[in-house]
Amino acid sequence: MPEECRPKVLVVEDNDLVREAICVLLEDDFFVLTASTGSEALIILRQDKEIRVVTTSTLRGQVINGFVLARKIRNDYHWAKVILVTGAGDVKMPAGIAECFCAVVHKPFLFPLVAKIHFLLI
Repeated sequence: MPEECRPKVLVVEDNDLVREAICVLLEDDFFVLTASTGSEALIILRQDKEIRVVTTSTLRGQVINGFVLARKIRNDYHWAKVILVTGAGDVKMPAGIAECFCAVVHKPFLFPLVAKIHFLLI
C-alpha cells in the first residue's frame, strides 16, 4: 500500500530501542510518526489531524507523561485513539485515566499491538 494511503500512527516512547522496535513492527501496515516525549507528541498532533492512533508508554519522569497525554488527547484531539504500551503487569493508573485508553498492550507486544490498531481503525 502506498505510504500516503496508510493510516497514521504516532508512537510516543522515551526509550529509543523500544520506540524503534515498535516502528519496525508497525511500518508495513501504517504510516508511523514518532515522539520521544509527551510534549513533542502534542506538537505533532496539533500539526497533523490525520493521526488516528497514538501508542504511548507511561513516559516516567516527564511533565506530560503517558497518562497526562492520554487525557489531553481524549479532551482535545478526540479523533485519535490511544493505546497504552506497558511492561508492567499491573498498571497503576490515576483516577479517571483508564477510560482515556482504548486498549492496553503488554510487552512483549509483537502482534497484539498491530491487531489492536487494526481493530481500532475499523
